[in-house]
Amino acid sequence: ENLNFEEAARMRDRIQAVERVLEKQRIISTEGQDDQDVIAFASGEDETCAMTFFFRNGKLIGREFFILQGTRDSSPGEVMASFLQQFYESSPHIPPELVVEVEPDDRAVIQTWLREKRKGAITITAPKRGDKLRLIEMVKQNAREVLEQQRIKWLTDSQKTQLALEELQEALNLAAPPQRIECYDISNTQGTNSVGAMVVFEAGRPKTSEYRRFKIKTVEGPNDFASHQEVLRRRFRAVAKQASAEASAGMDVENALLNASIDALANAVDGVAEAGVGSDANPQPIASNGSGVPDAASAEQVAASSQLQHDWAMPDLIIIDGGKGQLSAAMEVLQELRIDIPTVGLAKENEEIFTPASPDPIILPRSSQGLYMVQRIRDEAHRFGITYHRKLRSDRTFKSVLDEIPGIGPKRKQALMKHFGSVRAMSAASVEDLAALDGMTRDAAEKLKEYIGRGE
Repeated sequence: ENLNFEEAARMRDRIQAVERVLEKQRIISTEGQDDQDVIAFASGEDETCAMTFFFRNGKLIGREFFILQGTRDSSPGEVMASFLQQFYESSPHIPPELVVEVEPDDRAVIQTWLREKRKGAITITAPKRGDKLRLIEMVKQNAREVLEQQRIKWLTDSQKTQLALEELQEALNLAAPPQRIECYDISNTQGTNSVGAMVVFEAGRPKTSEYRRFKIKTVEGPNDFASHQEVLRRRFRAVAKQASAEASAGMDVENALLNASIDALANAVDGVAEAGVGSDANPQPIASNGSGVPDAASAEQVAASSQLQHDWAMPDLIIIDGGKGQLSAAMEVLQELRIDIPTVGLAKENEEIFTPASPDPIILPRSSQGLYMVQRIRDEAHRFGITYHRKLRSDRTFKSVLDEIPGIGPKRKQALMKHFGSVRAMSAASVEDLAALDGMTRDAAEKLKEYIGRGE
């Protein structure tokens, strides 16, 4: 207990130190500048703190940070692109300038999307020197401080994690704390390139090796309900088939046992009739242990021949990103597949938790560890889905650009896509690099370079 108090005191001192630094930073001014957001990162083992400072009319008015999970295998440009899309998707205000630590992947695509959202011009700047670079360094230092706070908190948070799971158990009336939680989210832009995301948390921690993405195949347009249904069918249909097969296998074993017992009884009666009462005759049915009942080994062999292994463990709790509508759509599929797993919907606007059993939402206290956990899981599903959605949209943009260029047929288009992957990478390549690609000529490379240059 003393150690916990000492750790808490150290953490309190760190938080107060950061608050003092932030208070000093409030006097920082970027006079003459328009509104701008300044964004920088600090990374840990498998997470990144994304820190944003908000400048309005040249004055620092506040900051906000997010902890992004599962970033170990992502490049800084990928993380920045994913964060910008996730953050500004629901932001009420987008300033005319974003000052960023690293240039996001697919910068042109993201800049176009932001320009459409704010209905005005916007620039994304990754400074290499000067005052803006100093701002980036200040924001980055704040991100490091926050990440260190988070690290200290998580060192003592095993108790909080268990408390969060127990709070969810109580609030949702579960039989036990949910050790495996799966969360599902749908991402699209006006119904195009729709993708579903599934993230898995075990014992309150992300299990990134079991995250899954689903490219929506059967739904046209922006239909969250139908998209959730497709994803859940694809996730649980195989499980339902396996359960049905195993149930059939169980019935086969029971029938085998019953038939063998009947045969044994008939044989025994025949034996008595032929040998007379008191005879030593003892006919043995096949696969019998002498008692007239098939032996255990034989029954196990019958069962084993039909037993199937599940690819994925079954969750103790399913979270659907959305309100009552999304939850109802999800429940239709789970009932159709006879999957009996506690399922809830988490509505983002008021952080309300909906259950199938009640029309009224469950509202956990803002200080609740259980609420913090489901928010974190939901946000992680959204981040994971947005990343994949952005990639599909970028691929589609790349294909569209190549379709418009004279002399670039299907084979050349495929070779360019495979080698360069994005318009930006293709634009940065020299004519010689383009011409060296299989199927390309110098003339085609020069035309390609000229066409891309006109579009920039």
